[in-house]
Amino acid sequence: MPYITPTPAPLLRTTTHSTSVTADTDILADAIGISAGRTVALLRIEVAFSAGSLLSARIARAGITVEVSLNSGNALSAPALYIFDIILHSGDTLNLRYGASATLLVCRIHEVGSQAA
Repeated sequence: MPYITPTPAPLLRTTTHSTSVTADTDILADAIGISAGRTVALLRIEVAFSAGSLLSARIARAGITVEVSLNSGNALSAPALYIFDIILHSGDTLNLRYGASATLLVCRIHEVGSQAA
């Protein structure tokens, strides 16, 4: 039987429950980067809100921030749970914005996989 290399457990980067968010402002108090010593990582984002609206990711690198829509640019339905995967590279940071003032029912962001430098 072939040897199976164990996959490391996902690293919890942030978790938030039942928190008010203001429309079109950064949700995370501090933007998230990838673990030290890594060149690329997959972040898995799990979110649910009390009201429907658009969710966007703000990816910053070298002082330039790009905002991209998640869920194919379609509004999320409340209180459904959504999961998104985003790849970050060394030097990138991530924050989230929501298009409506609402309660963030749950937000968990895990670093699922990464590549060492």
